[in-house]
Amino acid sequence: MNPNIKFAERTAVAATIDPVSQGAGTVTTGWVPMGNFNSVCALLGVGVMSAGSTVDAKLQQATDSSGTGAKDITGKAITQLLAAGGNNR
Repeated sequence: MNPNIKFAERTAVAATIDPVSQGAGTVTTGWVPMGNFNSVCALLGVGVMSAGSTVDAKLQQATDSSGTGAKDITGKAITQLLAAGGNNR
């Protein structure tokens, strides 16, 4: 890997979850093949949150595109975002 290459020059968007007003439940990108990538950068953008709402996020791995053998990747989860904490900006 060349350290002189800018982040934006070596980055590809593999999956997104478009902004949406979401009630209680789970939203996922689905399974994304990562075999051709050396590293991953996950960005989480959270807009205005209603009172009492929370956001959790984590990365998981599986053995195929249907999610077989899915498991959490150790250390790849965020600290829960709380609307009351004002940490959603």
